[in-house]
Amino acid sequence: MKSFIVTILLTLAALTGQAQVKCHVVGTVADGVKRQTFYVAQQGTADDDDAKWTEVKVKDGRFTLDIEAETTEMYEIIEDHKEGGHFALFLVENDTVHIAITPDEDGARLDVVAGGPEQEKWLEMQRKSKEFFGQETEMIESKLDSLEDNDLLESPEGQKMVQAHNSLQARIDAWTKAYKAYNPMLYGLLYLEVEMFYAYDDLNMARPYLDEYHQLYQHLFTEHPAHRRIALKELGLRLQPGQPYFDDYEAATANGEKVSVGSLYRGHVTLIIMWASWCNSCRGHAKLLIPLYEKYRDAGLTVVAIAREWNMNSFRRAMEHDKYPWPSLVDYQDRYGVWEKHAKKNGSGKFLLIDRDGTILSTSYDARELEPIIIKALK
Repeated sequence: MKSFIVTILLTLAALTGQAQVKCHVVGTVADGVKRQTFYVAQQGTADDDDAKWTEVKVKDGRFTLDIEAETTEMYEIIEDHKEGGHFALFLVENDTVHIAITPDEDGARLDVVAGGPEQEKWLEMQRKSKEFFGQETEMIESKLDSLEDNDLLESPEGQKMVQAHNSLQARIDAWTKAYKAYNPMLYGLLYLEVEMFYAYDDLNMARPYLDEYHQLYQHLFTEHPAHRRIALKELGLRLQPGQPYFDDYEAATANGEKVSVGSLYRGHVTLIIMWASWCNSCRGHAKLLIPLYEKYRDAGLTVVAIAREWNMNSFRRAMEHDKYPWPSLVDYQDRYGVWEKHAKKNGSGKFLLIDRDGTILSTSYDARELEPIIIKALK
């Protein structure tokens, strides 16, 4: 009996790791589209990690792709994951997704034209929105384009049209929110997560999306992992001056040894520096803080640096080149999710100054702003 139970448990464990969703993607590429290679990844997971992008090659005006996932998720197809360009979002669910790619004046236009049941709910909302507002939208945008071409946007007529456009957009936003309230759809939850994703770590930018989440989606599709990710994003967004910092989390040394990061900053006035070898702005700001650290480290200032890396050789070269006087921990391939915890998964680095009690004092990277705060905290 005991061996039977163990067998059942092992079977269930094996099944848990299997894909529950199998989606077939079909693309049609019209004549005139120069690009013949596109890239697909789960939205918000790939960043600069080439291995997480799937290259899709066009042949005879078509491409196909099969995606397996543990649950329905939002994916994106983009012209070039390195250079950017036009993209389209689509749901991976147990069905077929159809994507139409047509010529555009600055590349290719990507449109999802059909999909599974949840995708179709969103497409139906878009069709109804176009039915109600499409003609008015085209008229206003055409006039705005004409005014802009003739440098008349600042004229009284131009300002009147800008106001008309803003008023129309407000009506569309209100209609869309009401439609989603009466027609709950998983696409709406995942699209809201996308919008929060691109709010980076700006709480003010993300606030409308957080409000909509709590009003419409918090108690819908409760088993979906998007709720955990959004909660984590919200926690990271609230890492603002005056708020408590994390009691603890984990990262690793350059040799791969797991470290309790909290043990390094609890009880210390600490600069948390989140950087990466591939993030030039992070490295530039970090280097400018070296004199500040050297000036106050004997008085008790601590630096805890954590690099988000895909390539350890690049990490080591950056450490050597930049000559940081502090060691750095590493979150290799997001193993510990450090940047996600800080609402920076899709952005550049982050700098936080915390006091001995774990309260955030500043999120600035400007040494002139930080110095008086550090002096006060070290007293």
